[in-house]
Parts: sequence; C-alpha cells; structure tokens
Amino acid sequence: MTDDPKQKVVNELEQIPQDKLPELYELIHQYRLGLEPHEGRRAQILQLAGSWEAMTDEEFRVFVEEITERRSTAFAGRRADESRAS
Repeated sequence: MTDDPKQKVVNELEQIPQDKLPELYELIHQYRLGLEPHEGRRAQILQLAGSWEAMTDEEFRVFVEEITERRSTAFAGRRADESRAS
C-alpha cells in the first residue's frame, strides 16, 4: 500500500458504488470551492447578479413572498427556543 495521499483517495474512490458518486462529487466539489481564494468566489457570485432581470414583476413578487415565507419558517424554531430561554 502506498503512502501517497492522492493514491489513497483514488483507491477509496474505486470502492464507492457508482450510484453514490454524484453525492461524493458534490461533496468534493464544494470542499474544493471552499479552498479557492475569495476573489474567485466573488466573481462566481456576481454572475448571478442579473438573474432577476428577466423576471416579470409578478414572478419577482411571488419569488420575494416565497423567500420571506421560507425564512420565517426556517427561523420560527429558533425564535421559539429564544423566547423559552428568556
């Protein structure tokens, strides 16, 4: 067995079932992106800056309502926990 970390990773990858590879790819890809300098990530984020321009006013209104509802739902448990702790 080799001590080369890259070869160890390759050996492990060969043992992963084919149907699990997309999940593993996503994990590795996100990890690698986290290692990139922030400037590269900034450019990637800015690519989305004009994404809403093609939306109609109605589509944008529905989008904002949905985001507001999701945030409210996501943080509802935290608010309940905070009020009980007070």
